[in-house]
Amino acid sequence: MSALVLDASDDTGNTTPPDPAWGWSNVGTRPGGTSSVVYLGNRWVATAAHIGAGITEFGGIRYEPVAGSPVQLKNPDGTKADLILFQLRTDPELPTLELAQHPPRIGQEVTLVAQGSARGHPITVDSEEGLIDGFMWAEGGTRRWGTNQVTGTLGPVRHGEGYTQAFAMTFEAIDRPASTAYEAAAALGDSGGAVFGHADVLQPERGLALVGIIFSVSNRPDAPHRSSLYGSATFAADLAFYRDQILQVTHLDCPPNTRRSGLNDGLCPPDQTPLSTTSSRLYLAVFVLLLGLVAGLSFLIRRRSSP
Repeated sequence: MSALVLDASDDTGNTTPPDPAWGWSNVGTRPGGTSSVVYLGNRWVATAAHIGAGITEFGGIRYEPVAGSPVQLKNPDGTKADLILFQLRTDPELPTLELAQHPPRIGQEVTLVAQGSARGHPITVDSEEGLIDGFMWAEGGTRRWGTNQVTGTLGPVRHGEGYTQAFAMTFEAIDRPASTAYEAAAALGDSGGAVFGHADVLQPERGLALVGIIFSVSNRPDAPHRSSLYGSATFAADLAFYRDQILQVTHLDCPPNTRRSGLNDGLCPPDQTPLSTTSSRLYLAVFVLLLGLVAGLSFLIRRRSSP
């Protein structure tokens, strides 16, 4: 069993880390159901708000959430986005992810990592546009990765009484020019999964960043229930848009020794790192020297003042 609908010959691969493997281990699941979560760092987890907070699993180990820690992110107009953060009681000792500072560019290739449904049997639908191929969804649950391109205009995707600022990725046949080598689409249970891309496409040497969280899909109107046809879209929340809120809650941008463990006002607390032995001796020597200078000046002043 695996996750993501992958347009490859047998859809059984990509269950081991991609190259580079950056961020692979940070994608986990919510036990008891089909859903995905992403570990950000400082014990904080992100997922789609419709998934909700709860016990999570990374690397086969389960972690309980901190009571009262969940925070649903908001849009500038006060409406709620389909993004939620919550903190774990214990540290899974996974790397801290870099959050994208800028939205992904249209045409930029990205890597999706999630743990939802897998690809089922192939289908062909007779639509107004002609015959369109695709795949049904099948039961999944194994983490896997795939690739796609950012194809949709960045903007709000509405849901309920709110919206989520998002970007779209279109599922293309593997033989189409717009397709990628491991073309993938999200399916049931991939919500909350990660989308990784270059932190700066003009400077790829800067490495990768977490650019999005998967939260929705859109299919053709004549598509069967629980299927992905070519031309369907996967939507991911634009984390650059919500970056400031995320950092305010998680303190991922603070030095590790200053990060707070709970909800906070977004300010880094004072550095509490103990001084090293060398630094302590240096400060002590300077302090003693200053005391000596003050004592010497006081002695000279007293001598000049004497009759």
